[in-house]
Amino acid sequence: MAETFLGLAEAPKPLIPVLTLENLTVYPAPAELPEAQPTWTRESQMTHVAVVSDRLYEAYGESQVAVLRNPVNGREARVALQTVESPILAPYRGRRAKVVQRLRGDEAILLDRTYRDFLLVKTREQVNLTLYRTGG
Repeated sequence: MAETFLGLAEAPKPLIPVLTLENLTVYPAPAELPEAQPTWTRESQMTHVAVVSDRLYEAYGESQVAVLRNPVNGREARVALQTVESPILAPYRGRRAKVVQRLRGDEAILLDRTYRDFLLVKTREQVNLTLYRTGG
């Protein structure tokens, strides 16, 4: 996953899988998140995030490394996670109750266009999410 560069003082620490969820259905990230808006509408570049259940977000807080994988083509992307229970997403929770229920049941994930394009995945297709901790 990490490239080796000459001149590094020490080898990268190995990543140890903590939790893997397969077949998460992809839905677009909500407009409430600045990360979901097109780059040209933002004043500065922001970190892209994926929205998941509170349970996954808490597990991510302990592991700090999350990787999405498209099982069809093998493309992977490291991702930052955000909980669907965030106060900024209250309007989304009211609008999209069925999707939120799937998120809370760890059956779905909200991804912005950047991740969907990079992974070559479309809305309602599926991705896998693995949480890692560093070993060493």
